[in-house]
Amino acid sequence: MGFAIIFFASWLITVIFVVMKKKLSFIENSFVILFALIISINWSWFIYEEWKLVEISSKPLNHTAFLISRSITIPLIIVTNMNLLDSATSVVKSFITILFSVFILTLLVVISNYFDITKVIRWNIIYDILYLFSLNLITYFFLFYFRKLSQIEVKVK
Repeated sequence: MGFAIIFFASWLITVIFVVMKKKLSFIENSFVILFALIISINWSWFIYEEWKLVEISSKPLNHTAFLISRSITIPLIIVTNMNLLDSATSVVKSFITILFSVFILTLLVVISNYFDITKVIRWNIIYDILYLFSLNLITYFFLFYFRKLSQIEVKVK
């Protein structure tokens, strides 16, 4: 059941991202997806494999659900959020957008724990919330920096 929910969530966010009006360019969307993917994979490697704070299920479907969540759902939710943040008109709307993204991602973590996709050993849901909030902020700042770098004009003599 957990695999079906994670799989549905991943397809749902994929469809939402594909049909939404994107404020970011193709290059910026690609940058955000790849940046979030790199952070997500490295984070999960440290938490699950190196420090063994959370255990991943050895059942094939549950393990696949974990990989889908880590490699597809999280980056797509982050890039969708960055597109929504770009269209936000105030700081309050931006903060609400980030909180909604963190809420959805935290809900996926809770579903993963409930259906034994992951098993908490020395971990707390607060750590996940802090990580997901930080991932949103770090991605936003790196996107801002990426935009600044892309605006620099190359002068050829």
